[in-house]
Amino acid sequence: MIYTTDYIPPLSGLVMRLKFARQPELAVALARLLLLRWLARFRTGDVMRPDIVLSVPLHRRRYFSRGYNQSELLAQPLAHWLGCQYSAQALRRIRSTPPQQRLSEAARKMNLRKAFRCEENLRGKHVALIDDVVTTGSTLREISKLLRNQQVASLQIWCICRTL
Repeated sequence: MIYTTDYIPPLSGLVMRLKFARQPELAVALARLLLLRWLARFRTGDVMRPDIVLSVPLHRRRYFSRGYNQSELLAQPLAHWLGCQYSAQALRRIRSTPPQQRLSEAARKMNLRKAFRCEENLRGKHVALIDDVVTTGSTLREISKLLRNQQVASLQIWCICRTL
């Protein structure tokens, strides 16, 4: 997993503003921090350049109420800077679920079962999956199962913050 910091100030506040205060303009700066962290790992040979960048999808209702997907806003410039493909349609959230931040770890796992679908053939591709915050990893675990079933060559998880 590649992440810039634990979920602590100042980045935790910037992520909250991106996500809940309708400040999508923060995404490019946060994506740049994520790119710098990835580049440091890439230069040491720890990770490879992805073929495709994916973002954790929002259900269409949440997307329309927020106006954007914060993970998508992070993923788009990253794919551009890395010179690789970005696919907004590869992953789809097919079930509306309650927000994860209000649920226990056990409830988070149950909340996301069969909530996602992969819409593209990703077999043999090196994938970077972008999310803003990783808490229990339930969302990423569910999507990772889908991608393993697709027989991706490798999967990197990139996020701005992870909880302690």
